[in-house]
Amino acid sequence: MSAQKRKRTEFTLKEKKEIIDAAKNEPNQSKLAKEISKKWGIEVKRTTVKGILNKMDAIEAAINVGIPSKRMKLTQSHNPKLDDGVLMWLKQTRGQNLPVSGDLLKEKAIKLAELMHIPNFMASDGWLDNFKNRHGITLKTMQGEAGAVNSQSRIKWQQEVLWPLLRQFSANDVFNLDETGLFWQLLPNKTTAFRGVRCTGGKKSKQRITLLVGANLSGSEKLPLLVIGNSKQPRAFKNKEIPVKYKANSKAWMTAEIFEEMLHTWDGQLGQQNRKVLLCLDNFSGHPSDVHLDNIQMLFFPPNTTANSQPMDQGIIQNLKHHYKKLLLSRRLEAMDEGNEFKFTLLDSLHVARRAWEQVSELTIKNCFAKAKFIEEEIQIEPEDAELFEIWKALPPEEKTHENETIELFDFLSADDRLVTGGSFTLEEIAKEVMHNEEPVESEDDEVIVEEEYVSFADAQRAWRTIRKFTQQQSSGKPSVMQACDRLDNEMNEIRRKKMRQPTIFESFRFK
Repeated sequence: MSAQKRKRTEFTLKEKKEIIDAAKNEPNQSKLAKEISKKWGIEVKRTTVKGILNKMDAIEAAINVGIPSKRMKLTQSHNPKLDDGVLMWLKQTRGQNLPVSGDLLKEKAIKLAELMHIPNFMASDGWLDNFKNRHGITLKTMQGEAGAVNSQSRIKWQQEVLWPLLRQFSANDVFNLDETGLFWQLLPNKTTAFRGVRCTGGKKSKQRITLLVGANLSGSEKLPLLVIGNSKQPRAFKNKEIPVKYKANSKAWMTAEIFEEMLHTWDGQLGQQNRKVLLCLDNFSGHPSDVHLDNIQMLFFPPNTTANSQPMDQGIIQNLKHHYKKLLLSRRLEAMDEGNEFKFTLLDSLHVARRAWEQVSELTIKNCFAKAKFIEEEIQIEPEDAELFEIWKALPPEEKTHENETIELFDFLSADDRLVTGGSFTLEEIAKEVMHNEEPVESEDDEVIVEEEYVSFADAQRAWRTIRKFTQQQSSGKPSVMQACDRLDNEMNEIRRKKMRQPTIFESFRFK
């Protein structure tokens, strides 16, 4: 007779995450409980599984912000927004490799409580201990790799640090990430007013976003774009699917908090793939070095050498922005040809950014890693983007002129090259950020969103037949065009099947 399985009602965050992941393949909670019981050799009740799945969002959020995976329970703060503010200050300070003592942390918590009008707050030793336990924090002296290479020259660092590490990873598992700023709706005739602006605040900061861009050494994998805006709930997003990961703060900056959350999410995905990667980064307060990761090894470039050492800065980001601006100008020309007013929302910009990132070629990425001396390969010549020049030439003169000054293509393409993508928030700014975290933040420059006209399936089908006929007539059987048509055919058929499966109103209310 087999021994009776021991009952378990409490699990670590890591174990809870395993149950959550398993539920994606087995929605039946009773069957899932039996599977987990068999796998772990313990008795897990269906009610326990149900409770964990009910708290799925909180559990995944806790893991994403770095709470230790061995933790059993998620303790709640009496002042969660104050916790958020103190944590934001702590992460940005640590991102600058500055030491933080318990007394300093308590001092900042008291100041934030005053700014947030929280009465009777006492930053006692007990509060400090509870805060550290809630967030898995140890207040130790910072000793990250970011500070370990200050005295080394770039060449010596490459020979003694970078290249030996690269030999331990395949080209598919070496990544570089960096941020860039973008004036998302800037057209040529407005270039003069924005050219060279750093945009640390003020009216122009409402018209910029920050993109986090990353890819691997082989060029075979581009990480999904992460976009940071200054409006948490833009009107253009209402009831729409967002094509990229989107975050927001008042400055549209990368912060240590956003970056750390992204790292933990990616780290979890790599764990599911049984994969280890090397991530090369620049020294920047938004890139914290003290993040615990199981599957990502971070390596920081020596200070003051980033421009030459970082593949993203060797042309990958520039190429992405060139594609973005080409697509933006193409839309502008399209509106002019049709005699329509040009409307371009933040949601439109995210779709264009995603498409522009798809157009950055594997060859471009490999060339830029070679320029940064990650690989010893001959840099291959890439053809110029003739389409960009043709679109620029097709724009009428008034579209390329501002106050009698003719705008050159180079000036338009480089107008946002100096945009600041991160920095330090003051305590006052931190208090405002966390207090208004769930509220819409819309500027006076936000566009007015006109309610879109509903498109029926029949209308879409008729339009698609016309487009398909046009492409077949114009493409002369080009395989890539035919494959794209086939994919869209499949999508339309899938939509049709879903509509056929939907019950009619009479079927929905049919008496049993």
